[in-house]
Amino acid sequence: MVVPFGLIWIDPSYKEISNRAKKNRASSKGGVVHTGGSISIDEHTIWMAEELGRDPTMDEVFLKTHTKKNDNSWVDKRAKKTYKHFKVSCSMLEASSSCSQVVNVEALSDIWVQFVGGKNKRRIYGAGDISSLYRSGVASLVADSRPFRGCTNVLSQHSNEIAAQITAFEERANAAEHEAREELWKVEQRRQEELRKVEQQSEQRTTEL
Repeated sequence: MVVPFGLIWIDPSYKEISNRAKKNRASSKGGVVHTGGSISIDEHTIWMAEELGRDPTMDEVFLKTHTKKNDNSWVDKRAKKTYKHFKVSCSMLEASSSCSQVVNVEALSDIWVQFVGGKNKRRIYGAGDISSLYRSGVASLVADSRPFRGCTNVLSQHSNEIAAQITAFEERANAAEHEAREELWKVEQRRQEELRKVEQQSEQRTTEL
């Protein structure tokens, strides 16, 4: 069965993704919480590079330093929502892009920085002291690196397109939700009117008796 277009945007799963995207794109001026303790994010990044045998991406470092070791829970709601929105956006980007290297190590950090709002006062949300090491098109976050010249421009274009699509999703979802609320209000009004009629008829019968 084909689901009517308007009902898709009312569906909670679509609304949840849309709301996550909207909130994660909004800039936050608050402090950043991470689980590194006395160990800097830079040191965590170096250790991760040794463990992985390659340079970790921004999102991998974020996941490592913003989830608790004992139960893998997130340090706060913002960190959880940001990461989930990023993974959803990457899936959309991968599905819509013709670039075969869309999810390579060199590109993922660029995509991450775009989705967390870029640098704010030379700092990237959740990146701590490795913010200063980030350069667009550069894979490594721990040492001297050479710019990657593959799909960065294509990724940037597709990333902007996805942001525009998400905005359109939000607008359609809001419009559909407004229409649904109006329809529910009309149904409730009709129901109340029917109840009043039934009560009036019942009172008339009682009076006649």
